[in-house]
This record gives sequence, structure tokens and C-alpha cells, in this order.
Amino acid sequence: MRKIASVLICLLFSGTVFSQGNQGISLQLQGIPSDGISLDKIWKFQPGDNPDWANPAFNDSLWPVVDLSQYQSYLKSLSPKNIAWFRTRILLDSQFSLSQVAMVISQLGASELYLNGNLLLSLGQIHANGNQNDNPHGKPFLLRVSPGDTLSIAIRFASEAPSKPWLFSEAGVAPLSIKLGTWNKAVDSFESALQSQRIPFGISFMTIGIGLVFILLYFFYADEKLNLLYGALCLLASMIPVIQFQLAENNLNIGSYGMFFFLKSWIDIFCSVLILSIISIALFGRINFYQGILIVFVLLVEPAFRFNFPPGFVTHVFGFVATAGLSFEFLRLSYYAFLKKNFFVFITSLVTGVLHFSLALRIVSHIDYSNLYYRYNILLCLTLLGIYLVWRFTNFTKLILFQLHQMNKISKAASKSDVK
Repeated sequence: MRKIASVLICLLFSGTVFSQGNQGISLQLQGIPSDGISLDKIWKFQPGDNPDWANPAFNDSLWPVVDLSQYQSYLKSLSPKNIAWFRTRILLDSQFSLSQVAMVISQLGASELYLNGNLLLSLGQIHANGNQNDNPHGKPFLLRVSPGDTLSIAIRFASEAPSKPWLFSEAGVAPLSIKLGTWNKAVDSFESALQSQRIPFGISFMTIGIGLVFILLYFFYADEKLNLLYGALCLLASMIPVIQFQLAENNLNIGSYGMFFFLKSWIDIFCSVLILSIISIALFGRINFYQGILIVFVLLVEPAFRFNFPPGFVTHVFGFVATAGLSFEFLRLSYYAFLKKNFFVFITSLVTGVLHFSLALRIVSHIDYSNLYYRYNILLCLTLLGIYLVWRFTNFTKLILFQLHQMNKISKAASKSDVK
């Protein structure tokens, strides 16, 4: 509903969108909505490199029009030089009401932005044999404009085209995205995004500390393998915020972004496997043969197939089998945990099983049901399993102390008997 309202507002405040007339004007603006207006759909595109393409008078009528978010239409054209140009023209109506306009840029690569033929921004460095990345994700830049201005914008963009483009496609981000907004709103959004990326780092350091404590406990009590598995889970989960920060803030090109996103998805799978192993050992003291086959499939076979082959019927079937198998096993274990009145394990297994069930539905229906709680599931699992293992360790310690006390009593009784 909110997206529909935003579209209606954009149409209300904007003039002619995607117009090829009016001397090549692509967009006419009377004002900017409070949420800003995307410019992704109004660009002329040409692969290659020519400094004349920054000139506002250059005739780009033969260039194809592209939508930056539909990058499949132009991504392959970046090779082999990995450089391309984007051009558009925007007319500000004489009644244009805003003077402080922010251009909000997100990119994966390096770029040079020309406004009316003059270099306005250099984000990274573009070389003949490659590019030095600068990735301002949603970073605002002030445009000084006046009513009646015509903005001729040309962007020289460079990024390494991915060798496995389907890995990048799964990330769901565009190599380049441009938006106009009000300055104050754009700055607030940018600062809020930075803070939201840095907050998880505190949790990450705490998770590392907890993981090391449980691994240390395993060295003292080697029979409690759950401590080792939980420690490994904590250390692995602490890597997720680091990779998310790399995806959001680090200088990645298109190819490396796809690789990092695949790594994050594999770590998510590994965390699910560790949670499954902890629950099974807690309930039955072992991992059975079926679970072992499932673990090998979801941790090695399915990711290897998804990494090496583009999306298709077989990859979708493999993905569905992996997520549905995990969902079934988690829900099955939650039933046994409930029967054994192990409620910490029951809740952990139930919520993780429901999560993987929603992921399986996403593969079939292409609707993401897991947005609301996906990122919080691992935190919930860490908390519940941590409480359960502390409770288990407390009982284990009490048992050892009781046995030592009994042995001490027997020893004292034997000593008194020897004296008599």
C-alpha cells in the first residue's frame, strides 16, 4: 500500500516521465515528494568509454533506454572493458519549490558524475585496466539548482562484471541507483542506515566472547560435545554482522558483492546445521544416519550446485529439498522436545522449523514470508540454547559435586572403620 501511495505522489509532483520528446527531456519535475523520487528508469545506456559522452549536446538518441534496477539488460554489456556511460536530462519546472536538493547515490564500483558537462563527483578511480571502488550506499550529495534549470546528467561507471552473474542476482541489489530527495531527509536516512549497520557489531563481539567460553568448557568437560557445537555456532554467527557490514559499507564491485552474498547465505545454512546438531544430541545423544545425509546435502551438495550453475528447474528443486528437509527435521525434533518437556529446545526447534518452511514456500511462490523474523531467528536460537546449556551445565556441576561429596563421605567412613 505504501509503495502504491509513493507512486501516486511521484506522479502528482512530477511532470512527464520517460518522455522522449521535449528536446530529449526524460523527466520534468515540479517538486520532490518527501520520500524522494527514483531516477532509475530514465537512463540512456552505452557500453564503452568516450569523454565526448559527458557533453550535454551529444546526440544519444540511438542509445537504448535502461532501468538501472533491471540490470540483466545491461550487465553483460560491461565486459570486456567493464566501463559504460549513463545519460539523462531532467527539467525543473518554473514552479519548482525546493532549492536544497540531494542526489542520493548507491553503487558497486567507481564512477564519475557530470552535471551539464562539468565533473561534479568522482567516486573511486577508473583505470584502463580496472577500477578502484568507492561504494556510497545511499549517500546524499547536494545539488544547487534553481527553478527552470535543465539538468543534463552523465555518469561514467566502471565495475568488474561477475563471472557468475546469478550469484549477484540473488542479492537483489542494483549495481547503480540514483535518487533525488530533500537534503534533510536524505541526510537523516543515510545516518540512520550507518547506525543500523554498526549496532550489530556490539552483539558480534559479545557472541565471540560467549563462544570462546563454551569452547573452553569443552576442553575441561570433553564429554559435553554440546559446548563445542554451541561455541562453534556462536563464532560462526558472529561473522554474519561482519559480512553484512561488508555488503553495506565496503568497497565491493559487482562480482565480489555476489561472492560475499553467497558466503553469507552459506554461513546461514551452516548455523542451521549446527542448531540441528545441538538439538538432536540434546534430545537423543547423537545425530542419526538420515540427519547426516541431510547435513551433507544442505551444507555441501546444494550450495555447490547453486554456486556453479545458474537458476533453473534443478537448482530450484535442490533448494526446495534442502529447506523443506531442514524444516521437516526441525519440526519433528520440536515434537520430541515437547514430549520430553524440554521447552527451551522445543521453542528453538519450532521457530527454526517454521522459518525454513517459509523459506521453502519462497522458492515455490517467490513471495518472501520470512522478512519479519529471519534476521532475529539466529539471535533467538543463541539465547534459548545458551540458557539451556547453562542450565544443563549447572545440573552437571551439581551432580559432580554431589558425587564428590558422597565419595568424601565414603572415604571418611572407611577411615573411621580402619581406626576401629
